[in-house]
Amino acid sequence: MRLVSNCWRLFFGSAVLFLLLTGCEVEGVPGCAPGEGSSLEIGTGHSAFVPLAGNAPELELVYGPQGGFHTDMALRARFLDPAEEWEGRFVGTLDGEMWAESQGQFDMRCNPEFDALDLWAVRLVWDALPDELHDQLVAISVEVIDSAGVSASTRVEGVRIVDPHVDPDDSPGDSRSVATGP
Repeated sequence: MRLVSNCWRLFFGSAVLFLLLTGCEVEGVPGCAPGEGSSLEIGTGHSAFVPLAGNAPELELVYGPQGGFHTDMALRARFLDPAEEWEGRFVGTLDGEMWAESQGQFDMRCNPEFDALDLWAVRLVWDALPDELHDQLVAISVEVIDSAGVSASTRVEGVRIVDPHVDPDDSPGDSRSVATGP
């Protein structure tokens, strides 16, 4: 009898996981359904949403395979319709000037643990070299709009870009050297 019970738990758990991974709306999760008071939160993350935290949150600069530089952006939304097709646009600005942009279709997934829709692994491509970006405070904004014309936007300021290849012992006035390993 215990084996049958464990099999049903495995089956049920697999079914719930499948629904989450395929983006199906999960009943009883209010933040994953359309409603009043929609909200967006900008985060980071390549495989999951990670909130930007603290007074000067940090974004790690990623060296892309084609020679460019990007930061992995993420988005958490509440009360937007997951059944709609969403177009979105992330923008990174430095001193009021646009230095990065990424736009396209956003496929948000229900995350019942946080009562929200999550999106991750959006590459915000920067039009600058790492030494121009490292330790700079930037603003990141995002706007989303669905096929019915419903839109939402948000912005976070004071985000520090961090180049993991720069030696942290270098002071801001030094010519920045690249860390070469152990």
